[in-house]
Amino acid sequence: MERKIIKAMKWSKEEPAKVKRGQEDEDKESVHMSAVAVVNERARLPCDVTSKHVDDRVVLILWYRGSTGTPIYSWDSRGKNEGEGKHWVDKELLQQRAYFHLLPSPHNPGAHMEIYPVEDRDEGRYRCRVDYLLSPTKNTIVNFTVITPPDPPQIFNETQYRVVGQSGAAIIGPYNEGDQLDLTCKVSGGRPTPRIVWVVNEEVWQTETVEEQLGVVSSRLTIPELSRRHLHAVFQCRTFNYNGSAPFSASATLDMNFRPVNVSIVSGHGNLSAGSEYELVCQAWGSRPSAIITWWKGGTTALKGAVITTSPDSSMTTSILKYRAEMSDSGKYLTCRAHNKDIPQSGREDGLRLNILYQPVVTLQMGSSLDPENIKEGDDVYFECHINANPVVTRVTWHHNGVPMQYQATRGVIVQNQTLVLQGISRDAAGLYTCGARNTEGHGESQPVHLSVKYKPYCRRHSKTIYGTALHEPASVTCEVEASPGPVTFRWTFNNTSEHLPIPASAVTSQGQTSVASYAPKSHLDYGTLLCWAFNSIGEQSVPCAFAIIPAGPPDPPRNCSIANQTTDTIEVECSAGFDGGLPQIFHMEVYDTATGALHRNISSREPLFLLTALRPGLAFLMITYAANAKGRSDVAKLETFTLKVAEKRTGPPALLEFTPVLGIVLGVVLVIFLLVLVIILVFKFRKLQPNPAQAGLGGGGAVGAVGDEFKGDMENKPLDVLGSRVNEGTSGGEMEDNDPDLIPHKADVTSSYSHYDAVERGGPSHSQLQQQQPQFSAAFHAGSGLCQSSLQRNSTGPEGEMDYVERPLPDRSPGGGFTGGADYDHRRSLSVNPTGPSHDDSLGTTGGMYATLGHHSGGGSMTGTAASFPHHASNPNLYAQLDYRHGVTSTLNPSLYATLPQRRDNTVFVSSMSVSSMSTNASQPGFRNLVTPLIRRPSESVV
Repeated sequence: MERKIIKAMKWSKEEPAKVKRGQEDEDKESVHMSAVAVVNERARLPCDVTSKHVDDRVVLILWYRGSTGTPIYSWDSRGKNEGEGKHWVDKELLQQRAYFHLLPSPHNPGAHMEIYPVEDRDEGRYRCRVDYLLSPTKNTIVNFTVITPPDPPQIFNETQYRVVGQSGAAIIGPYNEGDQLDLTCKVSGGRPTPRIVWVVNEEVWQTETVEEQLGVVSSRLTIPELSRRHLHAVFQCRTFNYNGSAPFSASATLDMNFRPVNVSIVSGHGNLSAGSEYELVCQAWGSRPSAIITWWKGGTTALKGAVITTSPDSSMTTSILKYRAEMSDSGKYLTCRAHNKDIPQSGREDGLRLNILYQPVVTLQMGSSLDPENIKEGDDVYFECHINANPVVTRVTWHHNGVPMQYQATRGVIVQNQTLVLQGISRDAAGLYTCGARNTEGHGESQPVHLSVKYKPYCRRHSKTIYGTALHEPASVTCEVEASPGPVTFRWTFNNTSEHLPIPASAVTSQGQTSVASYAPKSHLDYGTLLCWAFNSIGEQSVPCAFAIIPAGPPDPPRNCSIANQTTDTIEVECSAGFDGGLPQIFHMEVYDTATGALHRNISSREPLFLLTALRPGLAFLMITYAANAKGRSDVAKLETFTLKVAEKRTGPPALLEFTPVLGIVLGVVLVIFLLVLVIILVFKFRKLQPNPAQAGLGGGGAVGAVGDEFKGDMENKPLDVLGSRVNEGTSGGEMEDNDPDLIPHKADVTSSYSHYDAVERGGPSHSQLQQQQPQFSAAFHAGSGLCQSSLQRNSTGPEGEMDYVERPLPDRSPGGGFTGGADYDHRRSLSVNPTGPSHDDSLGTTGGMYATLGHHSGGGSMTGTAASFPHHASNPNLYAQLDYRHGVTSTLNPSLYATLPQRRDNTVFVSSMSVSSMSTNASQPGFRNLVTPLIRRPSESVV
């Protein structure tokens, strides 16, 4: 065996060509194997040591590398037991990294040389030569490949920025949704040339490996459009250079930005009221990172102050905006816009059309065709009301100086839609006009528009029109007019019943729209009326201002005095001023203590208003009020009142009724009225039970009784005397009586108040005595000296018992003894009821008394005097005779006192003038006895 090895070594040295050729032959006879190992890992180079002989054994093993003939490792068991051998290694090449294993083991199958750690230079062709004890030498050719792993891969982005280095893992991005992703994996070194594989989320993506330069390969991964599913995707670049080796890898986790998926306004829809505050809520979701929400009004105005919150996972963003609705926002588009600040053009928005409800906004304008500065009385004017409202208005109103206006076509006020037309305006149409409108949100009023109307002057209302002055005492008469435009020119005249004179300019002072004339009456004929005219550019005053110049006199007393306020120590009294007598007046009040009569206060005031303070509580007062001017003082007006009591401390419940002076007065009045009514009832009952003395005296045979009895029968119906009148400053006696609320009942016996009646009934004094006693009756009335008589009979056409009456003038007396119309008599009215024929009582002459008597005319018998016949029918069961025969000329008629003539059952009655000495004997007929006629007042009946 040794000889063969030496021979082979010599052969290889001496004859290289032969050695090479012999090597090729040897290679053909040798066993070929391969071995692969990675640098720095463990390599096992196999060596076939099997023999065909059972008893054979290995005695020498030599390892060669390449074509060199020098062993690099040997195992020699010569001279040793089987399985034992001596190891030798070339320390320059293998150091201590190689070791040969001859016997197999569980971890080392077969004989092999183990190299650890493998170095890159270890790659080559190895030959294992095995010498046996019996068998020939065997060679095992081992092609040992050393794999050099590549450097760890590196990942670069599209800008060639290395995003993953030696660490092997990183987060890349964030990339925006929709962007293109370009990643490049580069690998340096490695033998054989490494391969690169991209794995995305454990999914292998096929890519191409390109050798960029010597020793550097790369592979590019491109995703054209990133989507939401790529968020947090793991991009892994794996590289290896043989199948059995563990790959090197580099990983990158992708971070992304997302656009908002959706935006929605979840509140604020519907109608909003102007001036109210609302919370508008907008939500956006799907954005990464969380979206930024902004509010916009009209697309251009950003709304500030919204509060933004984000859900825990940042997937939803909520914005709450406090919005105050404004009228000007109605119809605008309100937008909620959400965007990702990292993604351009990523905004999404939602919006709503604002429907703002607001009360009407009203603007008033005068008609465009009108000249506001040149409007005169009689012109037509119209106004236009412009309304801006949501919702539509339901009512439009118009006001003039704050007073509502209504449609009145007859008065020239026409309202149509939103237009007001005034036809033929007068000066009263001037003033402020407004229009208003109402809808469900409220009421709106326009600005006032002033209408100026030019008109001729007219007298100012509430001006003083009566001036009182004494002779030769000048009075300053003020004439105030209203006119548009100014200036105003005045002229004055004086007018009385006989003349019309101008007032000289020297006596007139004018300024603006006021003129003052100084006028002094010099005689009683100078009292009358001053007339004032004014002129302006429109024309002359149509009706002059009239001022009465009267003799000055005392004023009238205050009227309608009443308590305006009443406390424990204060009393306030209000009165109405009476006529001032033509001069300035001052009002006075004297306050007396009702209990003691002491004067408490004496107050003067220019107005009929009095305030009394610091009074003692619980006292009663008598207040006397009067007015005074330079000519004297008026009558007094009395008023009784009291101060309230101070509240007392009470321990029990309050009294239901507290007795006060006023309550005592009221109870006293009620008691007096009750007693009066009771007396009247008793008198009426007593009179009904008494027999008629006239009937008793005349009942048997119809003889004429005593004169007193005749008078008693005649005067049961007592007519009135012919009365004069009383002059009371333009107020007639009839008016005074009509205003008197006192009514004497129809059956009341009033004869007891007048002694003349009693005298006549009892055959008392003569007519001359009555005339002497007349002043006892009334100084204001006068008795006439004669009265026409006329017969009175039943109406033949009316119901039985009805009486007829008629008015006829007072006839003249003939020179032969009839009535004459003298200047001493006022021939006004006398009474006759269906007379049967003319008749005058000649025997009465002018000595007729003041009473009318009722006589009975039977059959065709004659009576003293004649009566004029005239037909007239007017039935009335209660006949009222107005006896207005006057003595002398009087200015006022008093129609208040009437004589009642009830229905009669006799055939003929007549009214005649009466005297005590001459009474008709026919007056005592039976039909006359039942005639009992009291005098009553008739304030509500018309004059007969």
